[in-house]
Amino acid sequence: MIWRNDVFLTLDAETTGLDMMEDRMIEVSLLMVDVAGNVLTPSYSTRINPEGDFEIKEEAQAIHGISEEDLKDYPSSNEVMKKVQVLLRTGRLLGFPLVIANAPFDWALLQLEFRRAGLQIIEDVNIIDPMVIDRYFDRFRKGSRTLIDLAMYYCTELDLDEDRLHTAFYDAFLSERVAREVLFVHDLYACSLKELHASQMVWYEENQKSLNEYFKRKQIDKVAQGKWPLGILGDGENIIDMEF
Repeated sequence: MIWRNDVFLTLDAETTGLDMMEDRMIEVSLLMVDVAGNVLTPSYSTRINPEGDFEIKEEAQAIHGISEEDLKDYPSSNEVMKKVQVLLRTGRLLGFPLVIANAPFDWALLQLEFRRAGLQIIEDVNIIDPMVIDRYFDRFRKGSRTLIDLAMYYCTELDLDEDRLHTAFYDAFLSERVAREVLFVHDLYACSLKELHASQMVWYEENQKSLNEYFKRKQIDKVAQGKWPLGILGDGENIIDMEF
């Protein structure tokens, strides 16, 4: 309960596509948001010009609307990742939780971007993933579970700004708003942040097991795999040795 009214850090990114090992971040927002929904200083939000050759896939561009031309005057990945790391370490030092909707993609991709920039990965961060919590506690609710869906379900008094959806800044802000409501509805503020982080690892595994049972029952040729919060990167032990 002590941390209920604390500032939350919240992260979101837009990318060139969904292939974690090949695609790149092209927009990132790391915001400090208080319980009233005020975005505080320091917060950081920028588009990114990745080094080398890159291509924004059509399906990704159809969502966020960013083109290669749009990025030419923005800072490099190396420059951006250094600033993101500083803010993450500051938040960790202050004991703030980090909200990431769908951490197994965004958090894992961020760690890979750190390695591409020659930086150390960030560990020992208490992450809150509203998508994992929602699916675990309300797994039989019908319908899709995108961030927008969760916002409409949990944040009924929030006036969604449709013109800003799928920007890293607004989606990071929306993730934080959803996370606070998800925690309240499912009575999780009594947990410590470390307990909550550890529980989500178990809940994600249960969610994956349930999803694979559904795939098998419906004869769908898919397998949900990976661990929380690093997805297909598993425990993350191999990230350090990766070469880019």
